[in-house]
Amino acid sequence: MTIGTAAGLFAVYMLAGGVAGTVSFLLLRYNVRLYTVSAPRAVALHIGRLAALALALVAIAQAGALPLLAALAGILAARSAVIRFTGAAA
Repeated sequence: MTIGTAAGLFAVYMLAGGVAGTVSFLLLRYNVRLYTVSAPRAVALHIGRLAALALALVAIAQAGALPLLAALAGILAARSAVIRFTGAAA
């Protein structure tokens, strides 16, 4: 594998992690508000959100350690982006 190919794959997995993280953190924001209205629905959403993120990470982990680290970097970047753009407190 060449360096260009490895960098490209790193970027692809980081983007995949970023998308998964963005969806997860936006759903978390919605989930917090949902707990004040309907606890059973909020718990179901919470479990579903965590299961979906875990499933995505397990699928990425099948490709190896470096893709998993790239996806985790994307998730951390997504966390910062969601906090910045939604105006939420860290």
